[in-house]
Amino acid sequence: MGGPHKFAVTDQGAGWDTLLAAGVAVAPSSHGRRARGVADLFGVAYRDGAFRVDDVEPHQLAAAIVLIANASQQWVTEILSDRQQRQERLLQRRVAEQLRRLFPQHEVRQKARLAGESTKAYDFANVVTLPNRLLIVEPVTNHPGAIAAAYLKLSDVHRAHPAYPREVVIEHEDGWASGDLAVLSEASDGIRDIAAGLTGLVEKYAA
Repeated sequence: MGGPHKFAVTDQGAGWDTLLAAGVAVAPSSHGRRARGVADLFGVAYRDGAFRVDDVEPHQLAAAIVLIANASQQWVTEILSDRQQRQERLLQRRVAEQLRRLFPQHEVRQKARLAGESTKAYDFANVVTLPNRLLIVEPVTNHPGAIAAAYLKLSDVHRAHPAYPREVVIEHEDGWASGDLAVLSEASDGIRDIAAGLTGLVEKYAA
């Protein structure tokens, strides 16, 4: 509590707890800088690992609680989004490198655009040009938004081009929920863990 009839509102480090629970390798220096930037944006303070606002009048208490909760959530969301983007870039790079090595006689396009049955155009990470058809090889990270986006575009393009095989590449398969794998299986012709390599694609489609 602050002065007479005033309060201090804090998230008590709940943001850090959320990141740790999500498996983020927290870096107090860089993540702390991000937290202070978010605190400035919301007009609150960030001290000792917690978002807080002091000297809150009783009639402002509810608004202060919401403000602190939103600041903490914004910070966590930004950190998790950064991690997801790094994971996506790394997986995409690993997949592209393997495809170029495995299909030296075929054109391998990155960020190729294909239209679906809905006529909407989608960007795919890798498209390999095979005789009389295209092979779509799409890396997907273990994130609800990435899974939903992959399902949508793979399904839509399949309806427009049923002869184009679709292969999904993931990593750390043992960390995936069976339901999420089932969703991707429904929209693809196979799911491969990058750790096992992509040699099977050559045997399946270019042998």
